[in-house]
Amino acid sequence: MEDRGEFSVDTEQKQISEDTDHPLPIETPSLQIALQEAVNASLWENSVPILEELAFDNTTDIEYPAVEITISSEPPFLTPRSWMLQQVRPQELRVLNDRDITLDGALLSAQTESSKAVVTVTARAGEQELTRTTRDVRVLARNEWGGLCGIPDILAAFVLPNDPAIARILRNAADILQQAGQVASLEGYQGDKTRVWAQAQAIWCAICGLNITYINPPASFVEYGQRIRLPSQVYEERLATCLDTTVLFAACLEAIGLRPLIVLTKGHAFAGFWLSLQDAGASVVQDLPGIRNRLKLDDLRIFETTLVTAARKPSFATACERGEANLRDIGDEDEDTFREIIDVHRARLRRIRPLSTPGLRADTELDENSDDTSEQPIFEAPPTLREEREEEQLPDRPADRVQRWCNRLLDMSARNRLLNLPKSDRQQIEINCPEPATLEDMLADMRAGGNPKPLRFISAPDLMDEDDPRNKALHQDRHQENAARAYAIEALARREIVVPRKKENLQNALIEIYRQARSAEQEGGTNVLFLTIGALAWTPEDKSKPYLAPLILVPVILERASIKSPFTLRAHSDETRINTTLLEMLRADYDIRIPLLEHDNLPEDEAGLDVPKIIEAFRLHLRHIPGWEVREHVSLTTLSFSKFLMWKDLLERRDKLATNDVASRLLNGVQEPAQDNTTPSGEFSASQDLDTALAEADLVCPMEADSSQLKAVARAAAGENFVLIGPPGTGKSQTIGNIIANTLAQGRTVLFVAEKRTALEVVRNRLEKLGIAEFCLDLFSPKASKMGVLQQFQTAQAALEDFQQEEYAHTKQTLDTLRHELNAYVHALHAPRRNGWTPYRGIGITLRAQEEKIVRIP
Repeated sequence: MEDRGEFSVDTEQKQISEDTDHPLPIETPSLQIALQEAVNASLWENSVPILEELAFDNTTDIEYPAVEITISSEPPFLTPRSWMLQQVRPQELRVLNDRDITLDGALLSAQTESSKAVVTVTARAGEQELTRTTRDVRVLARNEWGGLCGIPDILAAFVLPNDPAIARILRNAADILQQAGQVASLEGYQGDKTRVWAQAQAIWCAICGLNITYINPPASFVEYGQRIRLPSQVYEERLATCLDTTVLFAACLEAIGLRPLIVLTKGHAFAGFWLSLQDAGASVVQDLPGIRNRLKLDDLRIFETTLVTAARKPSFATACERGEANLRDIGDEDEDTFREIIDVHRARLRRIRPLSTPGLRADTELDENSDDTSEQPIFEAPPTLREEREEEQLPDRPADRVQRWCNRLLDMSARNRLLNLPKSDRQQIEINCPEPATLEDMLADMRAGGNPKPLRFISAPDLMDEDDPRNKALHQDRHQENAARAYAIEALARREIVVPRKKENLQNALIEIYRQARSAEQEGGTNVLFLTIGALAWTPEDKSKPYLAPLILVPVILERASIKSPFTLRAHSDETRINTTLLEMLRADYDIRIPLLEHDNLPEDEAGLDVPKIIEAFRLHLRHIPGWEVREHVSLTTLSFSKFLMWKDLLERRDKLATNDVASRLLNGVQEPAQDNTTPSGEFSASQDLDTALAEADLVCPMEADSSQLKAVARAAAGENFVLIGPPGTGKSQTIGNIIANTLAQGRTVLFVAEKRTALEVVRNRLEKLGIAEFCLDLFSPKASKMGVLQQFQTAQAALEDFQQEEYAHTKQTLDTLRHELNAYVHALHAPRRNGWTPYRGIGITLRAQEEKIVRIP
């Protein structure tokens, strides 16, 4: 034990000795700096600070009377600078706010290749160096862009409208306008959108004449940047990447007063421009749905710039179609494909100015005669473009009690398919229909009459996809055609609807939707199958992914000749409607109203609704909401309108509600009842003897009824309003049958309404057993037709003609006599005698006495 104790002491002494020989490190101050990772002439000319953060952190217990901080670089692309800090106390952090560093503009402008520089920051207290920090910085070439990982909108600095090559291109563009019979001036936005399009097309034709050769850009250039060939270099070398051609077009457009856009996607760049004096609201835009929305509104145009390098130069309209397709094909799942859009005009407002253009020497003048006019595409007439116009303004309607009822009837939650289309493949079938207006016209023709052929569903073929060895991009480059889109358009002309699913999956989905629609119609009596045209992709405030709300609802019918036969689509007799639930949601939650769609008469064309005009109306009023997009989405699904008609009635007949006693009480509150207990004339009074009251009511009740059920029939006959409540099996449907029979006997008409068709069928079956089903007209039967309704009228008229009034009077007299005899027996049974007892009481006491055991008292 003692040995162990000595060993422990020796160990401790050895450890103390080691600690004494090697003292702990002394705390030293530190520098906190943040620098731009890359710097070039564009950053210098646009006042981008290279030093973003600088702080001296005195983590020691020493007080320094003065600390000098210096910064320098090697090579010296920045001018050395010093800062003096007075009286730095222990544990004090001093942040320097004046961080302006002068860069060597001449060195940066002369930089032709990218190189690495080292920035050194030193802190000294007198002759003692307290700390030193170094950082590596990339010094980019003058024409090198740092990519989106740096400052994205600095890309606008490489758009050089004053480059000498731009003036030569614009002179050619003016000549092209003149040759096309138009005014040769390039006046920007002084004309309408058609004139703006013509100027952009002239620039397109002029640049096509340069016969530029395409060069592949470096990988990941969008993220990390690349060297950009400025306009003069492109003009001389006739070589360009996608970003080079984009910057060239942007410079030409800006030079004539138009507002260009630069679109950046994964590994690609192309250009665009505003068709009128508008902008994106910010220099960097990531709102792809909003941009696609404004594309459809003709607010802007996007075009594929690399098509100028094609062997066969396409038209400007083709380039615009390709550019729009680049954005249209980006789905919600492809979040990484779209990067950003740079609005050059907004970047200029942020004081991002073009790079200074060095003067050209006399011996390096650009060749003005090198343009090949044979390479220029034909100057085409501009398309029809939507011009801005004044929108009709509707006055605000006061929110009253009826409006609150209407709001409660419309489900505004995500459970409502009218605001959030189902995403399940078995509940919704998306249709590839590039021309939805044509599809709606075909269905409108079916509804109008005649005997057009129904539409047939076909599965989309494998066009250059999966098993097809052909290349989709190669086909599009050679033929300027989207194969899948063109196939869908041609199929619709053959009255075929293309669905992007395998044949087996398509048939199974159609069967599922067919069964859902048929079951809902049998249960509710109304059609629930709709073809939706157009959809609003909107994102609620508390959600991250968008909902799809349909815009136009076309009622349709799925048909098939047999179980094994394919399905066809036919128009339903109901009218096409706008998604009123969506309009109400926009009005109530976002204070957005669309006057064009709030009238009874919706915009129409020669065949049916004017689909493009309706979709345009939505886009116009929603284009400024970030993240929202109106898509030309077409699908087949089931939609519930169980409360829509009630909502419509409340909205359209609110003025007539006050004439109804029940509605008036609900609107204005229940008035105080009369002080006396008298019953208003015409109402049933049960205060008197019930048998007498029912006899005076002269009821016709062909089915059995107890006293409470007879009271309900009598109150209905008297015109009273009441609610009949009872658990299942208490005879509510039987009572309703008696009420209907009694009302018919009074020569009046009954409207019987139920939420589900099953309730209607139960009562109808009871009336059929009574022999009065001939007088029931089914207003919402799925099998109802004009001939069927006329047949029902004929049957009812025949039953009325066969009615024998004398026989009915004799039978009624017999029933009244029998009822009187039975009532007389009841009255006699309960009439008091001389001793005050009734026979009923005497009989009861006698029966109880017989059951009791008699006890004798001794």
